[in-house]
Amino acid sequence: MFVYPPPHYILFEPLDDITAGIIRSELQIMVNNYEPRIDLHRLDVNPDYDNDGFNVTINFSVKNNLNPITIALFLQRLR
Repeated sequence: MFVYPPPHYILFEPLDDITAGIIRSELQIMVNNYEPRIDLHRLDVNPDYDNDGFNVTINFSVKNNLNPITIALFLQRLR
């Protein structure tokens, strides 16, 4: 198993699909480990080359509730 650097360091890696995949993987692990009250349906991480960051879309539902919730956010490095 490959050990990644802490999540905030990943934002300083190259802006590409590989880094987006690592961020997606790390977010999925964090949600599964630290938020047992939700069911994660979909997690998308896409590089945004024009704005120098990553678009993240999380689709989930709270357990015992059928209404899905979607959160969209933008991750970027701070200099």
